[in-house]
Amino acid sequence: MAPARQHPRDQQTRQPRQTRPVHPGQLAYRAVAARLAGPVTFGRPRRLQLAPLLATIRDGAAGHVYGVWQWVPGESAESLLLAPGEHTPLLRDYRDLMDALLDRGILWRDLSPRNILVHGPVHHLVDFEKTPIPGDDTPVPHGDRGAYCRGQIGVEELGVLCS
Repeated sequence: MAPARQHPRDQQTRQPRQTRPVHPGQLAYRAVAARLAGPVTFGRPRRLQLAPLLATIRDGAAGHVYGVWQWVPGESAESLLLAPGEHTPLLRDYRDLMDALLDRGILWRDLSPRNILVHGPVHHLVDFEKTPIPGDDTPVPHGDRGAYCRGQIGVEELGVLCS
């Protein structure tokens, strides 16, 4: 009986797989997830959670990186703010959520209503590609919060949505 033929690919010496560098968005997500581990409550009875990150994809031609998130139930805070009705409780939640992040030293650079999915008392956060990796969990000083809130988080968006 003739010996079994091996496929040429099986005859080659397998090289160890090279690991790609981790994208800063993934690092920031992991750091924020560690900072928010455990139950995080804010304002009225509300819970803050991160939507699970499945992958990041890099567009080689344009250089953009996109996060792919696991589906979570809920509507974006943006769609809730655009709907007719009273929005004061949701805007308070938004402010309290921002304080909860800043109290943990997290400067979420893409905090906008479209990146918050609201499902009852749970607010899921998505999109961390612009977030710097948090150093320690020292709260952001109140003097620095004003500049952050006026420049980075889309006050213009809230003004358009709420006008």
